[in-house]
Amino acid sequence: MDLKKCFEYLMKGSLQGEPKAMNNLGMAFFEGEGTEQNSDEALIWLRAAALSGNVTGYHNLGVVYKDIAEKMLIHAIDSEMCSFYFDEIDSNLRRSFESFKIAAEMGYKESFEPLASRYRRGVGCETNEERALFWESQVV
Repeated sequence: MDLKKCFEYLMKGSLQGEPKAMNNLGMAFFEGEGTEQNSDEALIWLRAAALSGNVTGYHNLGVVYKDIAEKMLIHAIDSEMCSFYFDEIDSNLRRSFESFKIAAEMGYKESFEPLASRYRRGVGCETNEERALFWESQVV
């Protein structure tokens, strides 16, 4: 499969407003498939997909925000500047939580476990054992 050609088709569909293409284009940017890896571009297209009603776009926003926060945390620890990055890391973790929450509430099953985990550990939200148990019970 020619990833560059796939990327071109995804871009064309995205520019025509196709939400599924926007989601897939966002993930292509995130994973660097058919193009250079670019988290900023990934977020742009995933937000567009989500705002167009694509539930997978919301889930994938959660994935990308989580990845960004983890990379920032690693960089902060390595550079001994954790407090400098704290607000940005916290913001990305909250965005990740909110994205997983929206996708889960829309019935996207792949978001149930990540949402339950965040409620249980208080990652991007307040700890809430009752909500954690609820979302865990939805995982079948």
